[in-house]
Amino acid sequence: MLHDEYGVRVSAPLERWAQGFASALRSLGYVRPSIRSALFVFVFVSHWLRTRRLRPGNLTAEQVEQLRRARRSDNYRRSLAKVLQFLRGVGAVPPV
Repeated sequence: MLHDEYGVRVSAPLERWAQGFASALRSLGYVRPSIRSALFVFVFVSHWLRTRRLRPGNLTAEQVEQLRRARRSDNYRRSLAKVLQFLRGVGAVPPV
């Protein structure tokens, strides 16, 4: 469970993909602190979608840009790119 391993809780609407995201990063050689950091971005995206009453499948390019503007740090942007790449790969969000 993510909370036990990384101390991170992911809620809907992205909750069902969170474990897969962590596993994908681990399989790419990411270490625990990096995975945990990326999971916090995953949580932010899920919360952002929920507060706007959006489903992942309804994430438009314009909304992705709003997400990027919400947090401007380079580390956040890199993690956001990983989150979106993973979610697109599993078909949760539409391609660019």
